[in-house]
Amino acid sequence: MRLQDLLSSGLPGSKPEPKSLRRLFLDVSIVTASFPKPAWRLYVRSVTDIADIGATWEMELGATLGRWRDRILDYPPIFDFIRELLDPSRNNIHQIQRDLKFDETRILDIGCGTGRLLVLARDTSVSWVGIDVNRSFVSSLNSILPENASLALMSADAMGFRDMSFDVAIMLDLTHHLSDRQVVTTLQHAKRLAHKRILVVDPIYVAGNPFRKLLCKMDRGSHIRTASELTELVGSAGSIVEQPSIFKSGLHMKCRVSIRFKP
Repeated sequence: MRLQDLLSSGLPGSKPEPKSLRRLFLDVSIVTASFPKPAWRLYVRSVTDIADIGATWEMELGATLGRWRDRILDYPPIFDFIRELLDPSRNNIHQIQRDLKFDETRILDIGCGTGRLLVLARDTSVSWVGIDVNRSFVSSLNSILPENASLALMSADAMGFRDMSFDVAIMLDLTHHLSDRQVVTTLQHAKRLAHKRILVVDPIYVAGNPFRKLLCKMDRGSHIRTASELTELVGSAGSIVEQPSIFKSGLHMKCRVSIRFKP
């Protein structure tokens, strides 16, 4: 009888071992050459098996940690606290306020999250509308909205506003959560809604910095791009890309791309 068969049936008083554990290191076989002197042969079944099992465990562990991360970050106070440590709001707000024109007063904040750009509504001449698909984020904002701001639980690819309802659409920290196809689709919708232009601000991948590479890997968004990739992508939506700029915000490097529409 093979030792593996004993493991399958279970020893008295023990629980059966998971199959992956049995195969992880060694597969022990008992080969009977002649009775009553059994010959034991010890061999490694396959290095490939070990690598495959290790990769599977890594994927399962990563998925489990990702689910816990998402569950924790869905709580707005924790999300805001961690975000301010890594990417302070003041840096992003300063860049956007500096870029906004005086006559761009009707603002659509696509993927508004916990309302980082709600500060723009402090100017009573500004009309701010935010949309997001995260129900807990939207609920946390409803109680603090000023009169010149409104909010909707809405997906970026299904924005039910009238055409040309806004002067500018802002996408802050959104595109790295979307695939290339989704980014282009969202930009096309924003192009229909925004009268003048779209402003995109997103974290970017910078080669040669292992710590920032780790931050990118830990981010909930799985589509962090380089500055050139982001600029080319937003330009593919049929728009004219103005000169992009790169700035440092906390531990992140970010790219600001302003696009206006072809006549």
